[in-house]
Amino acid sequence: MSQENEGSYGRLLTAAFPPALAADVSIVEARLQTFRAAEGVHELQLASAAVAIPDRVYLVNVGPGAELTPAQQRILDCIHTRDHDGRVRRAHVERLVEAAEVSVDEWVCPFVLLLLGEYVVEIIERIAANVERLDRATWAPFLARNQRLVSEVRQRAESYFDSYYRERFDSFAAHPTARVLAHLESFSG
Repeated sequence: MSQENEGSYGRLLTAAFPPALAADVSIVEARLQTFRAAEGVHELQLASAAVAIPDRVYLVNVGPGAELTPAQQRILDCIHTRDHDGRVRRAHVERLVEAAEVSVDEWVCPFVLLLLGEYVVEIIERIAANVERLDRATWAPFLARNQRLVSEVRQRAESYFDSYYRERFDSFAAHPTARVLAHLESFSG
């Protein structure tokens, strides 16, 4: 772990996951040779704990380390969904939404949801392509507990639609974020 990774940055990563994962987060964090986070976090509620996910992280290099367990790999993928590089975010969200485990770990949900409120439509399209894999039993309670975050994600997505995608999509309803949110919202009905 680099000097930059110690102290408040380590606490920032630990706070992004439920306390039961602290040991796994520490193992993953040890692989991050250079890490810093942008100001701002997204606070939300999981069934097991409140968490605070960084708005953006800057990961320069992932160091060598022991083989990661499946949970540790999902933690690493979640962290990388907050990466400053859109190509990195896309690669890691693909791993998350295409994995069989996408339906069992509630702590993965906010990392996927936050990407729906971003401007890189190619990332959102990958989530939309796998939306049927998102498990109702996991997502419905998460969404019910985090309606404020869902609303913020929708507002951000609508803003990006107005600014960048109005010519590409006939309406916001045709934008992949709207389609994914409609699918997720059907879980509550």
